[in-house]
Parts: sequence; C-alpha cells; structure tokens
Amino acid sequence: MVAILKFIYSILLFIFLHLVSTNGYRNIKYCFIDTDCPRSMCHYPEIVRCVDQCKCVRIMP
Repeated sequence: MVAILKFIYSILLFIFLHLVSTNGYRNIKYCFIDTDCPRSMCHYPEIVRCVDQCKCVRIMP
C-alpha cells in the first residue's frame, strides 16, 4: 500500500515539475490573423506573420 502511494506521489510530482518547466503550454502560437501573434516575438529586421502559426518573416528594406 505504501509503495503504491509513493509511486502515485512521484508520478504527480513529475507531471507537476514538467508543467512548471514548460509553462504548461507549447511554444508554438497558433493564429488566424497577424494580430493574434505577439509583436515581441521577432526582432527589427523581421515582422510577425500568421501562416498557420506565428512566424518571423524578414522584411526587405
């Protein structure tokens, strides 16, 4: 009985630590339009575009 409780406790602890380390979500941002994407995702020579998911696209000067 104690071994089962330790096993369940360790599994719950592992799942909790995994969720904390990944912030509970995937890093891919899905979108429908360009404004759904966070603007801080890209640096200056690139802008954010929605192509099934948020992507940085280099703009031509």
